[in-house]
Amino acid sequence: PSLLTLKIITVKIAVNPLIHLTSLRYAGDQLVIHLSKNMAELKYLNELLSAAAGILDSAAAEIRDIPLNPTKENISTIGKALTLIIDIQLQIYQIDPKLKPEYLKRSSPYPAEINRRYGDIVIKDADLCDLKMYQEAISLYEGFISENPPEFFTNMARNRISKIKKDYSV
Repeated sequence: PSLLTLKIITVKIAVNPLIHLTSLRYAGDQLVIHLSKNMAELKYLNELLSAAAGILDSAAAEIRDIPLNPTKENISTIGKALTLIIDIQLQIYQIDPKLKPEYLKRSSPYPAEINRRYGDIVIKDADLCDLKMYQEAISLYEGFISENPPEFFTNMARNRISKIKKDYSV
């Protein structure tokens, strides 16, 4: 997909409810954000980008759970838009380090390998569920759990297994 357009009537930011994100468009390698007010202040821009990222993250989960085919490509498109948002936020944090969230100031307690491994399973899960191979998707998570990953990942895997069983009557 070459274009992802999300029309958002209003995203109200708690700090300033008068600021609205009216349109977010991803085309190629450009992210275009339309605001209803000139946003010169980095703090407000960062809050808008965080809100947009949250909406996109929720949309990706919905695409996976519905599923909306081609699931993998649709989620990948949203992932690209999220990457662009994060790139902009990293620029903001370089200009004003006070805006950088605490969780980005400290290193992850989980090794990069476990994050990558779980991410690969989520992608394979989407592909298998697209093919109606629900038990195989569950088996991926069960195998992952048997490797005794950190509790955080074990809980996510168990929750996904429960969701597959519930949504697809497995």
